Amino acid sequence: MRMLMKSLMVATCLAFVGSSVADEHADAFVGTWRLNVARSIYKPGPPPKSLTRTYTKTANGLSLQYKSVQPDGKEITGSKVLKFDGKDYPADAPDYDTESTTKVDAFRLRIIERRRGREVGTITLVVSRDRQVMTLNAKGIDASGSAFEKVAVYDRE
Repeated sequence: MRMLMKSLMVATCLAFVGSSVADEHADAFVGTWRLNVARSIYKPGPPPKSLTRTYTKTANGLSLQYKSVQPDGKEITGSKVLKFDGKDYPADAPDYDTESTTKVDAFRLRIIERRRGREVGTITLVVSRDRQVMTLNAKGIDASGSAFEKVAVYDRE
């Protein structure tokens, strides 16, 4: 009887720890992230002077609030919802008109940007295992037909 109770206690503890780890990984993106301009690459450049992204969890994805200061000093703020269902949703952007988001795993998101149904850009967001760094890799063609590529490195605040 004593052995059975001990086994049940160990199993309960392991289940609790396992669910806590799963919840922690599910929320890897949640929080505020500040662009590390020195570690980022923007082609063509220049990068923004600053950029902060704040993610909050929603029922089926993430809500994103962002604020940036462009190289010319102009401030840009905005928000959008990233749904993890892989379906196209309208986007308010100059270079694409829809985007779809897929959660690859607990630490990676993939976003496909489309203009008039044609894929024009991809973004991959990766959070480090220690959840302190997020890297955004973007590649595509803007509305004028010019290629762009960026590696934006963010530090968790």
